[in-house]
Amino acid sequence: MIDDEDEVGEYLKSDAFKAAFKAQVEKDTWGQGKPKIYLDKNGDIVEHWKDGTINILKTKEERSKVIPPPPLPPPDRIIKEGGNPPKPRSLR
Repeated sequence: MIDDEDEVGEYLKSDAFKAAFKAQVEKDTWGQGKPKIYLDKNGDIVEHWKDGTINILKTKEERSKVIPPPPLPPPDRIIKEGGNPPKPRSLR
């Protein structure tokens, strides 16, 4: 057991930790017939299969596009917390 934060930091930087972590990730992905999904060095999200096949799921450019939120309903149609929506006004 590691008691000191400095020791934890050193262990997380060690080759032993990296090897153990890599082995566990491969067991949990390729060992179960699943791909690894990660951000590659180009900033693309990729799917990496055990046979070496790599598919780009989303490019860096696609990830950087901002999708605007849907528009809010008109103020008279917003439901107040714990209440019901207002009744429609008559068209007299």
